[in-house]
Amino acid sequence: MRSGLLSAVVVAALVLSTACGRVATAPSATAAPSAVSLGTGLASGTWASTKALPAQGPQGTCGDFTWNIVNISATSASGSFAATCNGVAMSGSGSAQATLSASGISWNSTGTASVPGNTNCAIALGGTLAFSPSGVVITYSGTTCLGAVTGTETLGRK
Repeated sequence: MRSGLLSAVVVAALVLSTACGRVATAPSATAAPSAVSLGTGLASGTWASTKALPAQGPQGTCGDFTWNIVNISATSASGSFAATCNGVAMSGSGSAQATLSASGISWNSTGTASVPGNTNCAIALGGTLAFSPSGVVITYSGTTCLGAVTGTETLGRK
């Protein structure tokens, strides 16, 4: 009986010391990558909002983003862009571009849209782009002919 108890204690001590050794030598989960490339995180094609905008989208925000990336390199990505801002679908021509720099990834979009009562509605959005497990996250602010907008939108590859 004593030898069985002693064996159990020795096995438990070995398991605990092995587990502790593994915990102490495990790599950090928060380690940042040594290099980032837009060409690695993005791909040509259509990227669109992952979350549907309510029928009457909230004032002061944009949603229903669609970014069709046609040009991409290690440091930039660009293409056509459309969105719904302040609850109004903005149809027209626009473009968006992301640029990698030492301080992060900047994102901007400009265009002219047609909205009820205004066929020449200027849009200018700017902000940052970040990669996430669910796609790319764009944090933006800017102006439209319908007023100022700000928010965060997640885009997934379509």
